[in-house]
Amino acid sequence: MESQLLMTCTASVRSGHNAIIYWLNEQFDSPIYLFNNTGIKDPFLNFDNNFKILPQYKNSIKPKPTNVKKRYLLSKVMLNFENFGINQSFDLLNNNINDHFLNKPQHLNIININFLCIRDFYNNIASIYHGNLNYNLGVVSHNIEQFIIIWINHANEILYNDNIPNKFIIKYNDWCQSIEYRKNIIQNLNNIYELNIDFNDHGRDIVSMHGGYSSFDQREFQNKASEMKTLIRYKKFLHDKSFLNLFRDRHDEISDLNKKLFGFKLNL
Repeated sequence: MESQLLMTCTASVRSGHNAIIYWLNEQFDSPIYLFNNTGIKDPFLNFDNNFKILPQYKNSIKPKPTNVKKRYLLSKVMLNFENFGINQSFDLLNNNINDHFLNKPQHLNIININFLCIRDFYNNIASIYHGNLNYNLGVVSHNIEQFIIIWINHANEILYNDNIPNKFIIKYNDWCQSIEYRKNIIQNLNNIYELNIDFNDHGRDIVSMHGGYSSFDQREFQNKASEMKTLIRYKKFLHDKSFLNLFRDRHDEISDLNKKLFGFKLNL
């Protein structure tokens, strides 16, 4: 039976999830068709604004919009739900996935995987904060209050809740620093979803173009992203009261979640 791999990625801004998506793409032997900045509208119908062919397949033939609207002619699809809370993200998911399942051709087997990617709170907010300070360099600025709410929402989903069907969790910190963790991601995808992915670790060193590249390094480390100090960004702001005051009021909750997920917390 013919299969389609229909994936989503839910993550906050500056969480490293775009790097993970690029890396996932490189593990497959055919392209993931990425629908980025997926919003309220059906991404398949908003094809021209959302569609991306990822780097390895930049010479691939762009599907005709009429074919994309049929949805089933693409073998691997990724919908990027960036900076949405779980409920909002999966309202979007259900609107799109339900159409797939209810109207799919009989011969097509749809494999649905919903990635939830998270980065430790302190480095994540530091990257947003630094990007907001340097928006004139082409870095996209973001609402930090919104980020805090969304990060807490995602952390609680990982630790305590089960609102996402076919949930597959990827922690950026572990993905970033451990090849064994990355190997286990592929092994688990193969085992759980009966895929046949050959791990190669290509794409680990790509710096994503989305959001203006890195908020600290821009594109300086393109093709050598593993050299970026993405796990100590927060140390630049340990004595910055404006930075610390951004999350001081909710820090008891944040520090508890971060400790459980990533093994450390700050003492304010």
